[in-house]
Amino acid sequence: DGFLYSRRITRGSLAETYTYEQLCVQSMGGVSKPLLSFEFQTIESAKYSPDGRRLAVLERAAESAHLYIFDLDTKELLTDLTDMGFGDTVSAYVWDSMGGRVFSIGGSGEISIHQYDFNVPTESKRHTVVDRKGVDEGSLAFFDGELYFCETTLEGGGMIYRIKPEGGTRRSYMEGSAFALSGDGRYMAFSASGDDALGGGETHFGIRDMHNGALTTITDEFSVYTFLWSYDGSRLYYIENRLSGSAGEETESTGDANDAYPYRLWVYDIASGESRTIADLPYASIAVSHRADEVYLCYTDGTTLGDVVRATYIIPAG
Repeated sequence: DGFLYSRRITRGSLAETYTYEQLCVQSMGGVSKPLLSFEFQTIESAKYSPDGRRLAVLERAAESAHLYIFDLDTKELLTDLTDMGFGDTVSAYVWDSMGGRVFSIGGSGEISIHQYDFNVPTESKRHTVVDRKGVDEGSLAFFDGELYFCETTLEGGGMIYRIKPEGGTRRSYMEGSAFALSGDGRYMAFSASGDDALGGGETHFGIRDMHNGALTTITDEFSVYTFLWSYDGSRLYYIENRLSGSAGEETESTGDANDAYPYRLWVYDIASGESRTIADLPYASIAVSHRADEVYLCYTDGTTLGDVVRATYIIPAG
C-alpha cells in the first residue's frame, strides 16, 4: 500500500539539539505518517514478517546494534533480541516463511547464528543458537525449511552452507562469499572467487536455480560490489565499483579517482538472460520498489558524511 522509510528528525534549540530516526510510511497517494513512535539512533534496515504481524528493525547505536521486534497491531515493542541472547554485533537477519521465527547472525565476541521462536510459549526458552562453528557477517536466507549462510576461511575460501534450524549439522551447498535469494525463492544470486563451481578465474557473479541446481554466469569481468533482487524476482540489480573491488576492497583502479559517479548500476533480466547498464551513480546505496521497473537512490550530502539526505530519486529501470 505504500513505502516504508526512515526519517532523521532534529529537536530542540540551537544550544541543545538532539537527533533521532523514525520509521514512516508514505501511501501511494503521497501522504506520509509515522509508523512507530519509537525513537531510533540510526536505522540500518527493517523487514516485515511474511504474515504482516510483526516488524524487525535493526538499529545501530554507538558501538553496538539492537534488533527490535514490534507488534504491528499495537505498535508496541515486543522484544529487543540483543538483550535476549543475540548479542550486540547483530548483522544479517531473516524471517522464516510463516513469520513465527526470526534468525540472525550475531553475538558478543563469538559470532553465531541465532533463532528466536515466537511459537514457544515460554519467553525465556524462545532463543536458541543454531550454529556456532563460524559464520561471515553478511548473507543469510531461509528457504524450504533451511538456513543458508557463508563462512570464509584462509584455507578453503568462501563457502555457502545450509542447516536445518531445528537441529542438525551444517552441509556445504556451493562455493561463494556472498549471496541473495530472489523473493520467490527460485534463484540464488552469488559472488565467488578462485576455483569455484563455475570453474577457474579470479571472480564470478552468477545465479543458481534452487529447483534444479543449474548455474548461470552473469559476469566474470569485474568483482560485483553489491547486488539485490527486484521485488518479483524477475530482475537482478548489481553494482560495479570502477575504483575498487568487491565489498570495497581496494584493487587496481579501472577508472578516474576524481569521478563523481564511480558506481555503475547493471540489471540482469531473468527472462532474456541479458545484462545491460542503467546509470552511473554517485553512491552504491540503492533500494528497489515493488514495481519491477523502479530503483531508488538516496542522494546524500557529502559534507555531513551521508547524514543528510538531499533527495530520493526514482531511477527508471525499464
